[in-house]
Amino acid sequence: PSSHKFSFERANKLKAFIDTLVTLYVLDLVPIEFYLTEDFDEMQKARGLECYMGMGNLKNTPGGRTDGTNKIIYSGGGDEYYAHEIVHIYLSPLFPNCHYYFGEGIATYYGGSICYPLEWHIKRMAQYLDKHLEIDLNDLFSFWYMDKLTNPAYVFGGLFCQMALEKGGLKKLKKLMNYGTKPEDFYTAIGKEFGVKKEKLNEFLRKEIKKRAEKIK
Repeated sequence: PSSHKFSFERANKLKAFIDTLVTLYVLDLVPIEFYLTEDFDEMQKARGLECYMGMGNLKNTPGGRTDGTNKIIYSGGGDEYYAHEIVHIYLSPLFPNCHYYFGEGIATYYGGSICYPLEWHIKRMAQYLDKHLEIDLNDLFSFWYMDKLTNPAYVFGGLFCQMALEKGGLKKLKKLMNYGTKPEDFYTAIGKEFGVKKEKLNEFLRKEIKKRAEKIK
């Protein structure tokens, strides 16, 4: 946007993030087109959409989309540092058989979401769950919306990616990312990798989210 002053500091931070990511996963650098717009609606217009479902709802909320095929990142309301979508560009091709929660989870673990790190969203999720005891996380996919800032899929997916790295490093994380794309594949993955059965998921996630949130300043 003409009103935006380019930040070399934020751009260099993104460059450093990319260097770290490609080193960690032993990848080649790829050319990426990055489009920055004033808000989410302007971003959708840049993608070629004059109208879309939910138009106007994210006017003041940063967001973005990735065109993985053409290596294009669209950012609405953000700035030069957009690590979440960078993760999608580089890591999504490595894990074409991963469940949506894990795909968004790994992007949130490394790159945050809506300009905030995973820990920030975990803390918000813990507070939300404390106020909403009626939510049954055994049926995790029925809890698909929390608010405009925190996406349940990103939080729970990020949590499991974090746990995989803590328990077995990249090897375990890569294994988690290859169970399949269907709902039953997700439950199979957490059962085999973390010993959590579907009928115990509500109890497990509430305790784990609360425990981690209490350690976050």
